[in-house]
Amino acid sequence: MLSGCSADDLQGGKVVYSSYPPVSMLPSPPPGSPVLPSAFPRDVPVVKGLYAKRTGPGGTQILTVTGVTSDALADARKLFAAAGFQPQTFVGQEAFLGSAHLVLLSSEDLPGSFSITYTVTPMTMPGIGSIPTTIPKLF
Repeated sequence: MLSGCSADDLQGGKVVYSSYPPVSMLPSPPPGSPVLPSAFPRDVPVVKGLYAKRTGPGGTQILTVTGVTSDALADARKLFAAAGFQPQTFVGQEAFLGSAHLVLLSSEDLPGSFSITYTVTPMTMPGIGSIPTTIPKLF
């Protein structure tokens, strides 16, 4: 017996969205420096841009590169190949395996900005043996 009712009646009327300011759902990438942080591993090749670094657990370093275009992702892959890193897929994410570091590579394409994130994990961690240099194919 809901004759005559509409979704507008149940929601208290129509909402005029043009009266609300635009809201971004994602935070802006952190501001960066044109100088690569001194504590960042020198054997990991990085594209040129603006760098912001933070440290994660177990000596993991996270470097976000802003001020780049989407072409920088292909450039990053070429730099890894030239430096002898082996391309891998690690937990469904693009990764590059070197002799001293495992690097997860990701990108974020937001309106008006593009960024690349390098998550660098050392191949050895205190109290843990070295990580294998090859990841076996399971299937």
